[in-house]
Amino acid sequence: MRLRLAALAAIVPAFLLGACASSGPLNRSVPLAARDKIAATDVIMPIGQNEMVIAIPISTGGTAGAASFGLIGALVGSLVDASIDAGNASAAETSVKPLRNAMIDFSFDDVLNADVQARMTQATWMNPGGYRVVKEVTPQNLEGVLKQSKAASVLFVTSAYNLNFNADELTISLTGRVLPNTPELQALLPETFDPKASQVTSANELYRNVFVFTTAVPNATTSRDDNVALWSANNGAPMREALKLGSAKLTEMLVADLMADPSEPLDPKTTTLKPYQGELFAGYVVAKDDIGTHVLQQSGYEVYVTDVSRAALVAPPAKNTKSK
Repeated sequence: MRLRLAALAAIVPAFLLGACASSGPLNRSVPLAARDKIAATDVIMPIGQNEMVIAIPISTGGTAGAASFGLIGALVGSLVDASIDAGNASAAETSVKPLRNAMIDFSFDDVLNADVQARMTQATWMNPGGYRVVKEVTPQNLEGVLKQSKAASVLFVTSAYNLNFNADELTISLTGRVLPNTPELQALLPETFDPKASQVTSANELYRNVFVFTTAVPNATTSRDDNVALWSANNGAPMREALKLGSAKLTEMLVADLMADPSEPLDPKTTTLKPYQGELFAGYVVAKDDIGTHVLQQSGYEVYVTDVSRAALVAPPAKNTKSK
């Protein structure tokens, strides 16, 4: 078992795992009528974490042996959730330290910010600007960011990343949301705009979609510590390249989706796209390149799966146990 489900469930909205079986779209395209009404767009990137984390199993309190997965980061030493297995948390924290040390001078925030700025130049009708990363990702803070903006709309590009429990696979999620900030744009929402209610909600989105990138370290094994060592090699070069690739692929998919005209939901009965079935994701192949596959789910969500992430795990090298 690749334990990839742990990585995904931990950082992506819970309904994404079931999106491939969704009976209808969960995404939303920018209405054509809005495109000549957006004088300016502030681009905000909420990224709450500062370093690599590992998904660990937590107790569900349900059927014996049942477990789900959660993220453990820098606060693992002061657990506040009794459902988290302290032994698993402590082991994961110890395992990931060499990778964190190797990546101490690397900023995923800067990489994503640069990629978003470079890609968003294509979205000329959005008139993007005011790019910035925010580290406080609470609904209250994002509400304040939206209300303080003077732009006609705000694009929130929320991202998170982690390793699965076995540390063989990296998953990065990116969620795009365009929220209106003028009466003209608010009038184009499918739902009636309520100025007295919270504005950072799904009802107040001119656009939304979820994008996921997943890859694995080459020659991944069934040993978490060995996999962390592989990611950490050469001053963390494999992880640095994976994070850069993930950011590039995700921002490319986001901007292409923002620019696409609204279309009918994908119909499995009539689509000409080739079906795709992976370990975690099912959908339809949008494109295939020499690195991986771009998959469209029936929900509208999009996934990029690298070829290396589909390779089988190998047994770790035998340890030298010769007695002295």
